[in-house]
Amino acid sequence: MKTKQKQTTYPLFEERSYRKCFSDATNLLMAEMAVFFHAFWLPSLLAGIIVSALIFVPIQAPLAVMFLIFAVGVVLFIFVLANSLKGQTQMLKKYNMALADNPEVALLPLTLKGLMKNVSESLGAFYLLVVQFAVLAVLAFATYELVQHFNTFYPWVGFGLIALFLMIPFNLSLSHQLYLDGNLFVSLKWAFQRTLRHFGSTLVLLVLSFIFIAILGFFCYLPLFVLNMAMGASDASVMLGDPTDLPVYVPVLRMLLGILLLGVVSFSLLLWSLPQAFHFCSLRTREQNKTVR
Repeated sequence: MKTKQKQTTYPLFEERSYRKCFSDATNLLMAEMAVFFHAFWLPSLLAGIIVSALIFVPIQAPLAVMFLIFAVGVVLFIFVLANSLKGQTQMLKKYNMALADNPEVALLPLTLKGLMKNVSESLGAFYLLVVQFAVLAVLAFATYELVQHFNTFYPWVGFGLIALFLMIPFNLSLSHQLYLDGNLFVSLKWAFQRTLRHFGSTLVLLVLSFIFIAILGFFCYLPLFVLNMAMGASDASVMLGDPTDLPVYVPVLRMLLGILLLGVVSFSLLLWSLPQAFHFCSLRTREQNKTVR
């Protein structure tokens, strides 16, 4: 007689090493893939549409107008990302509370109506992500100007180190904002005060997450790269007098394929957000346990 296998549970608020945070987060994602897909396929698709439009839609406009369009696209992407992160937070909170009553409870999907209700609640995370992107954009522009002025690549090394350091407090403050709904400056203060203390564990988690996301992104972008190369070679041949050209549906195919594949990459950001959620909840549990003692 077959016995029912007990479901492995992943409560949020317990102390974990960074290895355990990553393994539990990925195990939960794999075990509840259908639930996560049901909850986040639409935001992932919207993110894919935004990124594909920014990359593949040709725009003939002055530089200032193109910069404005790009900025609007980035803000829209951040808004979709922030709303998805808040939805993920609510799913995990409900799952964690249900575990207290039923050790074998399943993760419940977030409905479209529930996701839309998160818009106002996700503004704190949205503001934090905008600040993060703005700071990195300013640093990147300053680095570019230094590279052009001194004609050396060393400023990019400095930019990489600074950006890597800033990723730690920004990720901690984002998790603080998502799970505690505090003031924006309170979240930033809490994160920067703990940056050096939790620098190593947070950095390792980020590196592990982005390695997997980068690998998936590489394989997803490869077909788009082939199409781009084919379209570029075709355009060059036409300019040299070749009467043949690619069929007219190829740019449309590239756009549709870009939406699908970049949507998959957007969905894979769960490999970043879930480990960070477990990591933050582990840090909070550790701090509370020390306070009690």
